[in-house]
Amino acid sequence: MKKRINCLVAIVVMLANIFLVVGCDDGSTNTGSWRINGFVDQWGDRTGNYFITNLVQFRGNTIHVGLNITTWLTFIIVSEDNISMELRRFTTDPPYRGFGNNISGSVRDSAGNTFSVRASDNGRGRYRFTESSSRAIHDALMKGGKVLLRLEGTRGERISFDIRSTRGYDNAYRILRGN
Repeated sequence: MKKRINCLVAIVVMLANIFLVVGCDDGSTNTGSWRINGFVDQWGDRTGNYFITNLVQFRGNTIHVGLNITTWLTFIIVSEDNISMELRRFTTDPPYRGFGNNISGSVRDSAGNTFSVRASDNGRGRYRFTESSSRAIHDALMKGGKVLLRLEGTRGERISFDIRSTRGYDNAYRILRGN
């Protein structure tokens, strides 16, 4: 029964996200499947700082040491100075923290160029990429097309996911930067 409820919740959330994607772009911003949100403080008040995130979660797979394959939903958070990532089993789950404190791997842009990337857990399940890694991921997203990200956790898990389309990311980033 609990699995059925989780599946129903996931379906409802996915449908809500599809509705948001269809209704999010009024033609004037052309941000595609990306949205701009504001950070809030501990009281829920807006701080005046903003970030970009994906409206539709990117699906990825993890191959554990025991060869179990798990599907993940991935949220990317882009602020003006860095990129972070959260992994969740279901949309409503808290961020997963089981990959260890550090992850490393590579990003491949649509032209086939590959760059090394590293990130550290911020203590709450959000992996923050280093400055050079954030730049490599950002450049790949700005280039457009399909972006591949392959990461490995300190416990041996390999995280693999594809961003099939970056359509609208460049416009969202220009809006974030105020250009």
